[in-house]
Amino acid sequence: MNYSRKKHNLGISLVEALLAAAVLSIAAAAVALPFSSGALNQHYGRQQELATQLAQSMLAEIAAANFSQIIANYNGYSEAAGAICDSSGTIITDPAYSKFSRTVSCAYYNVPQINGNNSQLYIRSIVSVSYDNKPIMQLTAMRTQ
Repeated sequence: MNYSRKKHNLGISLVEALLAAAVLSIAAAAVALPFSSGALNQHYGRQQELATQLAQSMLAEIAAANFSQIIANYNGYSEAAGAICDSSGTIITDPAYSKFSRTVSCAYYNVPQINGNNSQLYIRSIVSVSYDNKPIMQLTAMRTQ
């Protein structure tokens, strides 16, 4: 008697299914990683853009102020997160600005002239902007009378 067993492949085994799922997961992660990284970079870039706008607008406000009043009005000026104001003093309610804060420091500087006869009085203004209590932008400007 010749008994032969025929092997019938009616489906896939559990091991084959798990192996296929693992390979598919690795491939999906490789495809998704650049997209998530790009989204994070875009978010960081937007934070930088808004921080730059906030710092520039404050420096423009300082530049428009009377020279003799800059130190008194702006040195030590601070706006907490969620309380950033525009140039008219109105709080910016856009949710994109809710985690930003900014501070200003101003100081007088005497700069000697090349001829050595006189010195020129300047005010250096530094505007620092933070996002979620982390410093992300600092702009400096010098102004003379």
